[in-house]
Amino acid sequence: MSLILWRWSRPYVTQSISRVLIASRSVLDQKNRQGQGGDIQSCNYTVFAQREAVMSTSAAAAAVLNEDKRYSDPCSGSGPVHGLPIWISNWATAQNATFLRQHHIRVVVCVVDEDQTTADRQLYEDLGIERHVFVLHENEMEEIGGIFAAWQQTHEVLKRARRTGRPALVHCLWGVNRSVSAVMYHLMLSEMGTTTVSEALELIRHVRPQADPMARYLRLLQAVQDDQQQ
Repeated sequence: MSLILWRWSRPYVTQSISRVLIASRSVLDQKNRQGQGGDIQSCNYTVFAQREAVMSTSAAAAAVLNEDKRYSDPCSGSGPVHGLPIWISNWATAQNATFLRQHHIRVVVCVVDEDQTTADRQLYEDLGIERHVFVLHENEMEEIGGIFAAWQQTHEVLKRARRTGRPALVHCLWGVNRSVSAVMYHLMLSEMGTTTVSEALELIRHVRPQADPMARYLRLLQAVQDDQQQ
């Protein structure tokens, strides 16, 4: 029952979490700019505590999250994917200046809802990072055209970044679903020969075990695979 309630309430809870994270952004990003963002563990405590405060309003959601290891680390980034200069992360890591510097990130692709696109643009400007935002709603009602548009736009950005030798970071809110599906699409369409859904997901899970795109994304990616094999 708790899982059913969580699946029904997840879009609303996610939006609430996003607002809390955005509200706390100025504090975290100020520390980042001051060179205090390197302590990933302190970032864990800060964001995780705020997220849990929101989650406490939904007992069913909190119960599921406590058992779901995908959400146990709110400040994580994974890569490079299959040796490529591509990283996947959640929202918090994409705002962490130390992480961005450490991995020489020069391009950031954000695939989130409209109300999650607030970011410290000054931070990216200071670091010389090119940022793209492509709207992708995390629900089963998203129009297919919107999903493929976000995937294709991400694919084009990643192609340019690879061609120019610039490491790229793709992120969504949690770094397990939308960002993963976008990178899978890129891998499937790239010249690497990684053309199947299972192969693309395996490559990502090798560096990001929590990757877990929702069933609808997997079905659409399967359609891409079928089209490629015709």
